Amino acid sequence: MIAWDPAEGVYKSYVFGNNFPGCFTRKGHWEGNKLIFAGEFAYAGMTIHFYDETTANADGSVRIIEKSSAGDAPLELTLTTTAVRE
Repeated sequence: MIAWDPAEGVYKSYVFGNNFPGCFTRKGHWEGNKLIFAGEFAYAGMTIHFYDETTANADGSVRIIEKSSAGDAPLELTLTTTAVRE
């Protein structure tokens, strides 16, 4: 779920999953035509970091890039996909 938080002036994304308890919140902002979310949460004694970038392309398609890491490791690409309206 994504919502605008006027008090903080950012978008917030609430992520729910089946392999971790509860949900975690990421903060997002626009950089040109890219909506970027980043965040972290504690799981199994370590910190998990997430980064998502959604780009609205001129042809109407949307490209999503997701990266994640655990602990102090650098972010690694976990998903790239493009959605096209038909």
